[in-house]
Amino acid sequence: MKKHYLIFIILVIYLIFSISTIKSYASEVSVEGVYVDKTSFPTTAWGIKGRIRNLENHPIKGYVKIKLLDAQGDIVASYAAPVNEGDPLDPGQAGPFEYWAPPNDLRGVERYQIIFKDR
Repeated sequence: MKKHYLIFIILVIYLIFSISTIKSYASEVSVEGVYVDKTSFPTTAWGIKGRIRNLENHPIKGYVKIKLLDAQGDIVASYAAPVNEGDPLDPGQAGPFEYWAPPNDLRGVERYQIIFKDR
């Protein structure tokens, strides 16, 4: 009985440590040509546009998380936008993303972060 209990404890400890060391995989990409388009619809919407380039050796697809930051680095707003309209990007291929927001939503924004998320 004690032997089975000891084996059970060892198995539980092994599982706890192996689960805690599992890492999520994020595709390697480059973020390119990001800019704010204030001219297309100057009074109603400004666009945050750019491209994601697939640096992997297999197709990827996903979206970008756009975090808008104020001068202190606090997040003013956070948006999600599909890359390449949700279609996969082949290795080496770049695809566009864009998000449109009313100009008032971008008030106080000093900089932004673009983070690619796999789907």
